[in-house]
Amino acid sequence: MTLNEARAYLSYNESQDIEEFYEDFIFDQKQFFKQKQVHKKLYEAKFKKINQAIHAFEILGIEEKSKSSIFAFTTPTFSSNIQTNFHTYHNSRNNLFFELYSANTLSEIEPIATSIIYLENLYAETWISQKHHFSMGEPMNIMDPMNVLADILLLERKGIKQTNEYNPKIHSDCTFLNADIYRLFCVNH
Repeated sequence: MTLNEARAYLSYNESQDIEEFYEDFIFDQKQFFKQKQVHKKLYEAKFKKINQAIHAFEILGIEEKSKSSIFAFTTPTFSSNIQTNFHTYHNSRNNLFFELYSANTLSEIEPIATSIIYLENLYAETWISQKHHFSMGEPMNIMDPMNVLADILLLERKGIKQTNEYNPKIHSDCTFLNADIYRLFCVNH
């Protein structure tokens, strides 16, 4: 990649401060992973673009500073309890987003985003017995967690607390929970 190709790839104008441009670029990547639906192929395409951007920034004179501590994802333990799993998932997800927003370099983003995909798949596995109730199509939008939790609490009032007791066809009134389960199954499709 030449200097001009690096500028073109990043849409960088020499009148801009390169350090500030780099910081803004990092922020935009963080926003992407925070706001976009988790989807493995979409994330992998973004990883390729970020790696190209790292190379382009190097050509423009930005060498990434190494972070003092290396990111390590702590794999959560899920059970068969629907509400416990919900809280475990959201606590882990919030921790990952904290790490994402703490990243200081572009190269720190990919391991965190990869962990986000891994977490989504782990949480989806808690619902694997329900997979046959869903047909794969377009991924759903991110659900408001409070609406999903309201459906879980509704189930608990009906005496349904374990994932093996739940049936999306029977509990069709739990539209937010059903949509969230479907979204999880679409992560890799």
